[in-house]
Amino acid sequence: MLYFLRVQGDSMSPSLRDGDRLFALTPRLNPIRPGKIIAFRRGGELYLKRVLAREGEGWFAVGDNPSRSTDSRRFGPVPESAVEAVAVCRLAPFRRL
Repeated sequence: MLYFLRVQGDSMSPSLRDGDRLFALTPRLNPIRPGKIIAFRRGGELYLKRVLAREGEGWFAVGDNPSRSTDSRRFGPVPESAVEAVAVCRLAPFRRL
């Protein structure tokens, strides 16, 4: 499955900025690995975070801007079943491709 995601907030800056748009694929088509950015659901909200490491049955994922990020440091590993997509590339804005 294909996903087109929009970054909201600054938890992933400077790598990703508010308003950036990403192309992503399901983990089945684009496997989760450390360094990849994943999209997952927690409490009904969609989060975008960078995977640091595998931890038990899940993934330890954090924002690139620790002071502005709610992530695995706060709620623990992200279960594999919660991961909806793995980012492939930034699509917009064009000046930041």
